[in-house]
Amino acid sequence: MVRQLEVLSVSDDGNHVLLASSEDATRATHQVRITSRLVAAINGELDDEDEHRESELSPKEIQARLRAGDTVEQVARAARIPVARIMIYATPVISERERIIDQARAAKMRRPRGPESTSTLGAAVTQRLTEVAGLQPETVEWTARRREDASWLITLSFTARGGTRNAQWIWRPNGRDLTAHNALGSRMGSLESLTPARKRSAAATARGTTAKAPAKRASATTRKTAAKRVARKPRPEPREAPMREQVRTADGRIVVPSWDDVLLGVTAPTGSRGRRRS
Repeated sequence: MVRQLEVLSVSDDGNHVLLASSEDATRATHQVRITSRLVAAINGELDDEDEHRESELSPKEIQARLRAGDTVEQVARAARIPVARIMIYATPVISERERIIDQARAAKMRRPRGPESTSTLGAAVTQRLTEVAGLQPETVEWTARRREDASWLITLSFTARGGTRNAQWIWRPNGRDLTAHNALGSRMGSLESLTPARKRSAAATARGTTAKAPAKRASATTRKTAAKRVARKPRPEPREAPMREQVRTADGRIVVPSWDDVLLGVTAPTGSRGRRRS
């Protein structure tokens, strides 16, 4: 004998229908998970043949789609089989994606310039999320999607101030290489901030100029200071030419050198033939 149950309400998370033995009951005694199959049954679209219908996708194609980011429901529609049959292939893929996310969170982000981050991705994101204004913690979600080159796109999505934001990284398991895929991923993936020198360099690059090195500025200042000191230094007074010693004769008269002696710089000795001054 089939027991009759009545619908009371929907669970708070919206994933189950709550049932009871009577409509007047105050507490639910049973619940049914809301699935596409349940919806199809309510709409009269449930086909028993679905359980035995052959999938239009191979198991390999199903798992490839799941790794690429398709949901179970999307793959089920593409394969034209029930979701329950897709879950047989989805469970290993879901476990693989969770493992990939854990690996990426434990790695340190490599930056295009400079050394890799000193903090793991998981630790950096946990700290950065505390700095996000208006963050809704219940919306934080990690996902992983495999790309055609065998690398994985790691996405952190969250809602803050009414908008959904996505920080993304590229994770290459073989090389243990983690890099930012967008600007938000670069900011969220590292706790290091730019040093003053790197800030000047980044600002100069944005302006299309080259930042001046502090050593060059100090050198210019030194040259200016030296020039001022030289300008303040008094110039030496010009020296007077020493007076030529006068030569006198025995009787006290001054001997005047001849013209030749003046030209040659020779001082006439006492008793020379130079002209005497009376």
